[in-house]
Amino acid sequence: MSNSCYSVYGALVSSDIELPELDRAAGTPEISIRMAAVAPRLDVPAVNAGWFETDGRSVLIRAPGVARYLVKNGNEIEVEIENSDIDNQAMPVAAADVRLFLLGSALGALLHQRAWLPLHVSAVKARRGVWAFTGASGAGKSTLAAWLHRNLGFMLISDDVSVIRPHGAEHIVYPGPRKMKLWQDAVDYLGCGDLDLVRDLSQTEKYQLYLSGSAPACSARLHALVLLEECTDGAAPSLQRLTGGDAFSLCKQAVYRPEFARLVRDPGELMGQLAALCRDVRMYRFSRRKSYADFAEEHALLLEAMEYEAGDTGNRSCGRDGA
Repeated sequence: MSNSCYSVYGALVSSDIELPELDRAAGTPEISIRMAAVAPRLDVPAVNAGWFETDGRSVLIRAPGVARYLVKNGNEIEVEIENSDIDNQAMPVAAADVRLFLLGSALGALLHQRAWLPLHVSAVKARRGVWAFTGASGAGKSTLAAWLHRNLGFMLISDDVSVIRPHGAEHIVYPGPRKMKLWQDAVDYLGCGDLDLVRDLSQTEKYQLYLSGSAPACSARLHALVLLEECTDGAAPSLQRLTGGDAFSLCKQAVYRPEFARLVRDPGELMGQLAALCRDVRMYRFSRRKSYADFAEEHALLLEAMEYEAGDTGNRSCGRDGA
């Protein structure tokens, strides 16, 4: 346990809990994470969805066997670890499990409270800006981003969640925690055994891969949002540009923790953000086989759209204009 300052999504965060997934920073924090006693229920919840409840201002998240998280006012997260000794700051459960929910759902709720736009995407930096990949659970967005990063040299902006903050005319993507989440078969295929691996939830064959020792990512303009789908049997890979209602549906589908957005945000404000995103960012549907066999060939259409050339290192650079 410590009280340190970190940077995530372009904001400074002070935390009682050590957060190796985040880059350390200096300055005046605008968000605080602290150990505290968290009641098992809100006094007067407007919505109780089982694993979380909200009164419209605060969000209480329950992760049984791990911790409770109280998210308040867009600037504070209180954490009580199950069976913890608050005074001595003991941590009887795995620290990685506590951070999994803290940097996932709890931080996601706080982002919605701040009226920022968290997207459930994995994102890399290409020539013209950030390409972000979304899709249903298991669609392969983390594996694709990891392959682009590890094998082809694209800068990894974020895995799992990226954030767009409502300022300026451009949609700037702010990087999240410096980690990737991959299943064991993807770890083996990508040769990620040299990275710092921590088993997800201490039980499954999914791993958190920490990247804190690598060069930090930076913010950059969002150029394209891509929905990943699996080809039907025998179909060739395809990349389709989406417009109109299909594009807007993709934007809505990409919102991280939409249940929080519906309960703590002004719906008109959120729809306005999504409409602007849909208007200013290219939207695609990309269908390909998920098999690791011929992985590069299956993604050739995508690489062409991203203007990738073998031996190119230009995609490693990062700037706000995405040039």
